Amino acid sequence: MTYSVAIRTLGRNNEWLEKEVDLLRNQTVKPKEIRVFEGVGMVKQRAQDYSVFDSDFVLLLDDDVKMESDCVERLIREMEAGGYDVIAPDTYENQGLSWKYKVYAALTNWTFPRRGDNWAFKILPWGSFSYNNSPKKGVCYPSMYCAGPALLWRRDSLIKLRIEDEVWLDEKGFAYSDDTLETYKAYRMGMKLGVLYDGGCEHLNAKTASMPYMKRTDRFYVRSWAMAAVWKRLMWRDADGRKNVFAALLFGMKMWWVFWVYCVVALIYRDMSIPSQHIRGVREALKMNFDKSV
Repeated sequence: MTYSVAIRTLGRNNEWLEKEVDLLRNQTVKPKEIRVFEGVGMVKQRAQDYSVFDSDFVLLLDDDVKMESDCVERLIREMEAGGYDVIAPDTYENQGLSWKYKVYAALTNWTFPRRGDNWAFKILPWGSFSYNNSPKKGVCYPSMYCAGPALLWRRDSLIKLRIEDEVWLDEKGFAYSDDTLETYKAYRMGMKLGVLYDGGCEHLNAKTASMPYMKRTDRFYVRSWAMAAVWKRLMWRDADGRKNVFAALLFGMKMWWVFWVYCVVALIYRDMSIPSQHIRGVREALKMNFDKSV
């Protein structure tokens, strides 16, 4: 089995990028080719013509990923054993976060831990996800979502995904939730996703893309717009195209809750435009029209 590598970068972190390429060249399973895609737009950087890659798999990477020497070998082994279309190492390690951060995530984004099942991540009707809070190391679990820093795809499945149809998420200058858009879309299309815990891959979180976004005065607008747009794209309708009223009710409740959270944030930052940014972002996103086929 062969694999090619596609690295997306904004060109702001060349030192880490060079280290990443060196790590790839020292993998126990060598890549057939490594290509670096530089430019503006996190989704656009991944919306490439993957038919030109002459390999069985394509490894999509951010430019700030550190891998152990057998990382790709582990991913390919689990990919073959489980028959996955896409597999990712658990780069964010939600289960290992402090209890304070877990409470913060639950209160601000309705993101919750789970126990007692054999799934990695589950996408919830209101657009957030729940995560396995007690996974076994070295085990690959099925999932509805995979984190974006490192994704090993079957090449044919990646071509079928048609990432180029989702470049609209780049419209606001920062593609918030791009990994949810791409991988949950794959799940909705009937593809099989997996997450390998203790997969030998670390996200160094250089923030080359998010740092400029965090300095923007309209970042709350961008975040709310993206949350609502991704929800409408993938969760507003069932697989058969019918509108999901229950999901809409839960999403509305979440957006109402986020509004009040932003009211508190507005007092902290002394910026009373933040709640209105949220309202404007959600309103604009819900007016968007999407293909009903996903």
